Amino acid sequence: GRSARIRSAVNNWPLLFQRLRSDLSDASLIWNESTRSELRTALQEEEDALVASMEEHGVSNVSWNDEDFFVHYECLEEEVRVGAYYLRFVLLDDFDVEVLGSGASRFLGQLYHSFLTEQS
Repeated sequence: GRSARIRSAVNNWPLLFQRLRSDLSDASLIWNESTRSELRTALQEEEDALVASMEEHGVSNVSWNDEDFFVHYECLEEEVRVGAYYLRFVLLDDFDVEVLGSGASRFLGQLYHSFLTEQS
């Protein structure tokens, strides 16, 4: 029931934090020290702005609109993406095309369109 789901979710926290500290790079995700650092900085800036707003308005009970929170990862700007995938990983000899699944034809269409519209 509900309590079992809550216990399961609580037990997953250590695994989540372990994964957040680990590097991962594949066709759909690049997570490393640079991306962790940029997330840490963005979260700190968000917290600082929230505290400043609370102090400015003299309130201590506020809610955070997480839907407006976004991190622009400058360290990934040089990575070429086609749709949701980083191209350099897709081009590796050992890339499993099954990862693209039913989106393979869409990926190829986006790749074709990208090359047609690329400004050199």
